[in-house]
Amino acid sequence: MANLYQVMTYSGWLGRRWWALILLFLFVHSLGVQTAHATHFRYGNLTWRQLPSDVSGRTIEFKLTMGFRLGFFSPTPVVGGTFSNATANSSAAFNYGDGTSITSFNFLVTTVSTADDYVYGEATLTHTYATAATVTAFIEASARLSTLQNNADGRYRINSTVNVGTTNLPPASTLPPIINLPFNQAAASFTVPASDPNGNALTFSLATAADLGATYAFTQPTGLSITSGGVATFDTRSPKAVGQLYNAVVKISDGQSFVVVDFLIRIVAASDPPVFVYGGVTPANNSTIQTYVGCPVSFTVRATDTDPTSNTITLQAVGVPPGATFSPVTASNTVASPFSFTPTTEGTSVTSFIAQDNIGNQTITSVTFRVIQPMLSANGPVVCAGNTVNLTATAGTSASGVTNYTFRGPGGVIGSTSTTNTASVNGLAAGVYSFSVTTTNSVNSNSACTSTAVTSVTVDALPTVTLTNSGTLTCTNTSVTLTASSSASAISYSFSGPAFSQSSAANTAVVTGAGTYSVVATTASGCTAIATTTVSSNTVAPAAPTVSLVQPSCTLATGTITITAPTGASLVYSINGSTYANTTGVFAGVAPGSYSVTVRNTNSGCTSPITSVTVTAQPPTPVLTLNSVSVCSGASTTLSVGGCTGGTLRWSTGDNTASIVVIPVVTTTYSATCTNAFGCSATASATVTIRPTPTYTGIPTSTPANCVGTLATNTAHIDFTTLQNTERADISIGTSYAGPAYGAISNRIVSGGAVSLISLPNPSTRQPYTVRLFSASGTCYVDVGIVLDPTTCQCPASSCVKVSIKR
Repeated sequence: MANLYQVMTYSGWLGRRWWALILLFLFVHSLGVQTAHATHFRYGNLTWRQLPSDVSGRTIEFKLTMGFRLGFFSPTPVVGGTFSNATANSSAAFNYGDGTSITSFNFLVTTVSTADDYVYGEATLTHTYATAATVTAFIEASARLSTLQNNADGRYRINSTVNVGTTNLPPASTLPPIINLPFNQAAASFTVPASDPNGNALTFSLATAADLGATYAFTQPTGLSITSGGVATFDTRSPKAVGQLYNAVVKISDGQSFVVVDFLIRIVAASDPPVFVYGGVTPANNSTIQTYVGCPVSFTVRATDTDPTSNTITLQAVGVPPGATFSPVTASNTVASPFSFTPTTEGTSVTSFIAQDNIGNQTITSVTFRVIQPMLSANGPVVCAGNTVNLTATAGTSASGVTNYTFRGPGGVIGSTSTTNTASVNGLAAGVYSFSVTTTNSVNSNSACTSTAVTSVTVDALPTVTLTNSGTLTCTNTSVTLTASSSASAISYSFSGPAFSQSSAANTAVVTGAGTYSVVATTASGCTAIATTTVSSNTVAPAAPTVSLVQPSCTLATGTITITAPTGASLVYSINGSTYANTTGVFAGVAPGSYSVTVRNTNSGCTSPITSVTVTAQPPTPVLTLNSVSVCSGASTTLSVGGCTGGTLRWSTGDNTASIVVIPVVTTTYSATCTNAFGCSATASATVTIRPTPTYTGIPTSTPANCVGTLATNTAHIDFTTLQNTERADISIGTSYAGPAYGAISNRIVSGGAVSLISLPNPSTRQPYTVRLFSASGTCYVDVGIVLDPTTCQCPASSCVKVSIKR
């Protein structure tokens, strides 16, 4: 499919007011080398409408028209024949957009052009959707023409949004498969014809890949632009050249929906293009012709060309609606061909006529056909017996030219033919009746023609209904059942009265109050009948109880409910609505919750209205957290209590903060009491355990170093005695301890309450030392500062020798 190109546009018929339409126009033309076995699409459009016969509006009729290369087919198709989608369209599936699709269907041949090598086929596909929804119907294939200057060998996707039940119809448009523009013009121009069936204003723009629903690469040709009014211009100057092909897509929007026109632009040598002959011959360009179904339209299309380089003119058309005939013709200088159209269905379509000289320069003129189908409606699809059937005929959307109306019913003509568009019928028995109206029309016809619309009305018999009740209301029989019955089928019932409940449209209702009750029985068609009954009551209920309440407290988890009125020997009480065994009216030990307090009269069996009582939850008692700790003797610690947010706190120390710092001498227990806003209190305790700290009673001694002659030895030492709670000791130079931690190899082991720190060097001056005393496991320690005095060594007097030095 490498040598395919497409043109996509929306055009063709648009349906009745209840139709919705999306029209896709696909044109695929083959130029240059053609791929073997490729059908080569030439044209296509897709329209749809909601079938008027389907009252749900969910049955959609699609009309798919496509053109293919005539030379592909053997034997050659003929008008009125068929060819299959599998043969012509490479079995591309048509997707309805709801998960279903179809590949096997046939096209009916409507046009064959030997000169331009194409055949048109039309397929009608009908599909019923499960629900009313917006879906996208589409067909996708490949590929565009390989010799295109843009989008060569590209894919194309034709998508159409189907809005079931919509009243807005999208624009209609038709363009020739190829727009020929003369070479070497800065702004060669042409107009994109379009019409909106709803009369909405249209705007034009160049389409984007998103508008096409394309997931593939897509570009517009360089130098192409279009005004919002639909006038397109294209720069055909160099480096563009004669014979080049470009793909373009134009978007046409009515503000609510849009269509796209996908076509080719071919650059041809410049010449004077042909001109159409207007003024009583060819209809004016972009004119609208309105007519009725069955009313013929005819005119002659004529074009001339006086360009001396032009030997022949070819006159042809695209978008010719079903029921129309137009024959292409080729002649020199002046060409003419008759156009005739007798429409068979309502809708809007755009037909474009193309006059093209033998060089390729062309002129296009377009006509919009608005075909109107009169409609007939009754005052309802179903009328109840005894009511009047009112018929109303409407000429159609934007209609004019109806001269009179003739109504017919089961008894023949209703009244007489007149200009009045309404008629009435009375006294019809139950049954189904057909009615019709024939309008005499004078639009676009030399003589009057007629169009007929039909409708059917069902006359339903009125139902019969009876209503009974199951008895009298008493205090023990608190409800009565109403039962309605009817001889008709498919009946719904609607009850009314003082106090009842009904499940959906069932034929029963439960009554809880005395009074008159009615039921309306309605058939499926809306015909009704009514019946009534009266429900009696002999009940007298006690008054709603008056209640006093004692709520739970900090020390009491339950409450007490006391009924103070009404009181009496024949009354019993309940706080749960089921057990009536209490004769005092006092309910003690009631757990927190909501209660329905009622009084029952044992003589009549009647129960009072409910008095609702709520027993509140017991006020919360604070839940405190306070952890015990252990510290070394003489050390401080912080105690913090948790769980007293918003309450008042008091410690055994007299403090009232959440945290306190204590320095106990001995193991001490502390307590904290919290009182909350409800007056409930709780106490928590914590014990601060004192770990033993090293102590001594004897003053430690420092012994200076010994002398050997004039030299001091490393024999200085510091000694501790009377040590308690001390396991190890270590020493460091200075006024603060900087030695190793407990368990180091340098630690001295205390034995018998004593330890010596020996082998200290002789200081040159008084040297401070710090000794750390460790308790068992090193959990506590004490640092002791001691000063070591230096030793001065001298010779003994008896050992000194006097030395004299003489000169």
